[in-house]
Amino acid sequence: MILQKQRRSNPLTRWRSGFTLIELLVVFTIIAFVSTVTVASFVSYGKKSTLKQASLDVSSLLRDAKYRTQSQIKPSSCSGAFVGYRVEICGLTGSSCNTADTYTLSLVCTGGTTLISTKTLPENIHFTDTGTTSKSFLFGVLSNGVIGAGTLALT
Repeated sequence: MILQKQRRSNPLTRWRSGFTLIELLVVFTIIAFVSTVTVASFVSYGKKSTLKQASLDVSSLLRDAKYRTQSQIKPSSCSGAFVGYRVEICGLTGSSCNTADTYTLSLVCTGGTTLISTKTLPENIHFTDTGTTSKSFLFGVLSNGVIGAGTLALT
């Protein structure tokens, strides 16, 4: 009779096809680091785009006031002579309106002022006193210019 040697399987060899705990920890650490950097970049991008959109909205309202004045069509709500349109920055030192982080468009006539629209800046975006040189911008019909030209600063 021929005796064959039986091969015994080593119980440690069946675990050699997987990953070690150290390898798994390294991979998860790298994934966590990359995820953290990505989320931080996304938040920063969102803040920058919100600030940019707010500045575009303010400049759009200023352009709207300019174009309405240049059309020189006297609105029916205007009692007296048509003077122009005013954009007022509210909530800053020296402004006539006190609501913070808003700006208004008004029709100005010799008989009085009529509020057309009020807009609010997005959350965490503010006008600042330090960079803003004028709180009111009047686009006059006869002057063909703007009274109160200056700089607006948003943070």
